[in-house]
Amino acid sequence: NYHNQYAQMLAELGIIGLVLFLAILFSSWKLAVRQKHYFFIMFSILMTFIFLTESILWRQRGLFLFIGFLALLTKSANGKNELSTNNLQ
Repeated sequence: NYHNQYAQMLAELGIIGLVLFLAILFSSWKLAVRQKHYFFIMFSILMTFIFLTESILWRQRGLFLFIGFLALLTKSANGKNELSTNNLQ
């Protein structure tokens, strides 16, 4: 156990797995900043730094925490955008 999610992914999934994981993190950062969804920004910052100190996705609880919150926050950020465009019409 590397105690670093990025090193763990690189060792077990290779460069393709690490690049896909970093793409997921980058897209969550991009969406959070674009929508100015501050809770989503804080979640992204927290997860980025937790992944430096622990391989949290290799445990079931950590995987459900990350995927569940990421899905809910992505949906709420997209829903926030849809509500603002509906008010303009």
